[in-house]
Amino acid sequence: MAKKILLSAILMLAIIIFLPVLASAAVQNASIVNDATNSSVTLRYEVDPINAYIENAAGNPGQVVLQVCADNATADLSGKYGGFVYKTGNGNLFQHLAEKSGVELVQFSSCDASCCKTPTDYNLLSDYSVYPAQVYAIVSDDSAINTSDTFIYIPSANGWFEGYFSTNTVQSSYSQTSGNVTVDVTTAYGRKEDGSYTSISTDKNYLILGVCDIVSDLYKYNCTSNAKTNLTASGVSLYTGVVSPADTGIATKYYVIDGIASSFCIGPDLTVTSVSVNPSSVPQGQTVNITATVTNGNNVDVTQSFNISFFRDGNPIGYVTVAGLNAGSTEYPSILYNTAGLSSGSKTILARVDDASIGDCNNANDNSTAALNIGKTYQVLVLINGTASTNFPVPGRPYNVSIHVNDSDGGNVAALVKITEKNGINLFAPIQNLSAGKGVSPLAVAQFETDASGNANIALIPTGNKLYNPEYAYLNVSGYVGNYQLYLEVFDKTTGTKLQLYNGTLINELDFTLGSMTAVNPTAGQENSIFVYNHNSFVQQIIDLANQVYSSIKKWTGVI
Repeated sequence: MAKKILLSAILMLAIIIFLPVLASAAVQNASIVNDATNSSVTLRYEVDPINAYIENAAGNPGQVVLQVCADNATADLSGKYGGFVYKTGNGNLFQHLAEKSGVELVQFSSCDASCCKTPTDYNLLSDYSVYPAQVYAIVSDDSAINTSDTFIYIPSANGWFEGYFSTNTVQSSYSQTSGNVTVDVTTAYGRKEDGSYTSISTDKNYLILGVCDIVSDLYKYNCTSNAKTNLTASGVSLYTGVVSPADTGIATKYYVIDGIASSFCIGPDLTVTSVSVNPSSVPQGQTVNITATVTNGNNVDVTQSFNISFFRDGNPIGYVTVAGLNAGSTEYPSILYNTAGLSSGSKTILARVDDASIGDCNNANDNSTAALNIGKTYQVLVLINGTASTNFPVPGRPYNVSIHVNDSDGGNVAALVKITEKNGINLFAPIQNLSAGKGVSPLAVAQFETDASGNANIALIPTGNKLYNPEYAYLNVSGYVGNYQLYLEVFDKTTGTKLQLYNGTLINELDFTLGSMTAVNPTAGQENSIFVYNHNSFVQQIIDLANQVYSSIKKWTGVI
């Protein structure tokens, strides 16, 4: 007998447990409809003096009813009661919105094979229907609302109280240790008949809040917490069901206010908020510093390492490893990048967070870009007597010098070239000591243009200066006028702008060297052996005239 009683109790318990599921399974959906047209109704908010969502106001039809559809309405809904409530998901909190003669639920008055409707004298009440909502329908066995009744979420397509809520940033309020978020509803807005929105002012305690997951049941949301509040109350703490989450995934949750849901994400959000290039405009060959601003913009700490990768026009530059990043924290990884070999023009620098093993609440903010502008640089090839070199063995003898100028994009350059000898033997203004630390520093400048192919051929005669030899150290020439220099510069021949030279590194000018500061006379066999560029076009005559000038100067000054 005891076994039979136990078996009967188990069977009865199974029936009790599954009866609500079987009953709700027969119901398909619910709608707010115009009784006259059977079309769904989006209710507008009626402003002062009513300040509510009610029938026959704000353009709303006069006969708004609840319609519930089922597999077999005649069998499943006949004799049942229905009504409207504010509710959120499967929580046990609710607020009724309509009555008939003070009764919260009314018996369905008209049914066909598919759907049943409440009577037209079951009306929304201005004291209750004060907030925007995606309301819930109820199917009950009696006229009183109980938590065991069947609650049916009504989607906006099936009619709703049109409007929205403003809240705090719920996502950022998430606590990893407690698993709670704070929902603070600051303002409610109802949509009026003219389509504009108005702020709703009320202290009615009819805001049903929940933190939920979307499910396929009739009640739409499976919630881990519920609360009832109003617009004037402070924020409500709600449990999400997610405590101490790992950084490897995310959880999408919904905070729901009177059936109106907004999603939020629990997890990391590694974000490249910006990338900077310093300097952002450089000549080709200069090294720049690229810095990314990387933030964990969400609510879960990243404890594992991750890389920030850098690219130029899609080509990898390198990466920097960041050793984790707490929620709300920022790091500034940077990398040096040498622009040698790049063509001129604007380049796109991209910094990207590589977080494949890390949860990411927003994949759209994983990279950021900046512009890097590369200016042309210029290379000069110098041939001295047919050999690539920048060294003149001795001063006081003529050399054939060939110059070729091209840019970093490979183009030949018609340019203005200046070759300057500073503190050489120059009789126009010889080196002179004027006073302590001051003197006359002579400059001799050879200025010429390259042709369209970037070429020029000239004769050059470095003079050197023996006063820089050790035996004249007592004169301290460099203390008055500086050192001897022989260098080449290139300029834009139209604008006169000095062009940036590059010979493996960026240089302001190309320096020449002299093998000696002392002129050497040719041997008997070497005399008359040099024929230089433009020999018969002024060069021979100038050398002859220079000899005359030197001879005259010696006679005038008495120098023997």
